[in-house]
Amino acid sequence: MKKLLLLFILLKATLIFAQSETKPDYSKEIDEQVWEPFKKAYANYDAEEYIALHADDVLRVTKWSGIRTGEAFRTGIQKNFNKKDKVAHQLEFQFEHRIHSADVAYEVGYYRMTRTPKEGKPERHYGRFHVVLKKIDGKWKIAQDWDTGNINGHEVTGADYQRLEHPVEPTKKTPEQLDSLYLTKVDNLDRILENLYGVISGEAGEERDWDLFRYLFKSDAKLIPSGKSRSGKVGCRYMTPDDYIRSSGKMLVEKGFFEKEISRKVETFG
Repeated sequence: MKKLLLLFILLKATLIFAQSETKPDYSKEIDEQVWEPFKKAYANYDAEEYIALHADDVLRVTKWSGIRTGEAFRTGIQKNFNKKDKVAHQLEFQFEHRIHSADVAYEVGYYRMTRTPKEGKPERHYGRFHVVLKKIDGKWKIAQDWDTGNINGHEVTGADYQRLEHPVEPTKKTPEQLDSLYLTKVDNLDRILENLYGVISGEAGEERDWDLFRYLFKSDAKLIPSGKSRSGKVGCRYMTPDDYIRSSGKMLVEKGFFEKEISRKVETFG
């Protein structure tokens, strides 16, 4: 009985998930054009290369130097990078959010700066950054850059950085544990639909039960959203439940989302 009901839900996936769109991901392109040369230029005190990675009207904000834009930013970098007593230093990043469109990107994360004096042990400093990037003449550039060493009155530490560097994998439930939790939620058509709408719905900040979401589908199920692309081309995409979680899960929690049934027609056979 469960298999037949799950097959039915699979056929309804096109309607239920048509609102889902795969977000563009330019992470690799941005890493190659911005962050890898950024780290290299920073380590080598290469002011010219470092400045070239920023837009002409860049806005740079820190608690140490305040607000700098355009020429003031470039003058400050030249002065800072051309110090006589240069200490070896290295930057590393861990990204928390990377949100992209075709020509604008917003990225948030933590950095680790390691300074190594000629005499003494390496020193590590941590901070949080928010960066806006724009594609200018076909190449990504930093348009706005803000960072800080404190969040809500608390100092950013290595623990904040390491949570992203070594994320804790959630413990997977066994099939027996899943059955004990969710089997009664799929024992008839009404409950399957009720739980399908319910599991993706919720206020902003409310976590979803993705174990239940996966349990509603056969192991080889496909979600098939269809519609027009931005270019006007009509088509469809084939997604697994995990694809949907990756593409839309964070958005559902961050913005809040509710799905409500307005009509249903049931046809049975066999």
